[in-house]
Amino acid sequence: MEHRVATGVDNDVLRIEPRPVRPAQAAPVNDCLNPGCPYRYLENTMSVKRPSKADFLIAAQDHGYDLSDSQMESFLSLADETLGSYEAIDALYAAHVAQPAPLREHSKPAAAENLYGAWYVKTHIAGAASGPLAGRTVVIKDNVSVAGVPMANGSLSLDGYVPSEDATVVKRLLAAGATVIGKSVCEDLCFSGASFTSATGAVKNPWDLTRNAGGSSSGS
Repeated sequence: MEHRVATGVDNDVLRIEPRPVRPAQAAPVNDCLNPGCPYRYLENTMSVKRPSKADFLIAAQDHGYDLSDSQMESFLSLADETLGSYEAIDALYAAHVAQPAPLREHSKPAAAENLYGAWYVKTHIAGAASGPLAGRTVVIKDNVSVAGVPMANGSLSLDGYVPSEDATVVKRLLAAGATVIGKSVCEDLCFSGASFTSATGAVKNPWDLTRNAGGSSSGS
């Protein structure tokens, strides 16, 4: 079904036009297993993306507004000023403390391995050879940083983010001998107590498929 939106008024008649389709954006080639990869620093930063004219047009029409060219330029200028602050802070961080994420193998599980939608990513990170947790395997909720492994916190807004450092709890688990075998799905920014808001899809309750699994630690 075609979606249509109001774009203005002509001679007291409401003008209705098709809503523009958001253009598909190809992801950058991110071969960051190569230490010389130009995207290696980008891999370790938050996903604050500069909006285009098309993004503003779609946002305006989604809310029933018809922006003039001058208004569009004003919004673009405002976004440039705001994101300039982000870029300045990122540059300071990169110059002094940013470290490349370690190369840790990881993979998104196939559907057959993820029947309930609980896995976000699988990996295998061995801890210390001995310790109170030696021989134990653990899965980390996806709102906790595991260096070199994607972290989305259940949200599209963090898609592509890869932490460069283990969270303290992960460091302590590995030091105690545990083996990290993956990350579990959590709800979108951990804001829901149910199990159907994650960007990867609903997490099913393995005991009763007619019920949700609870959240925000739905995959755990």
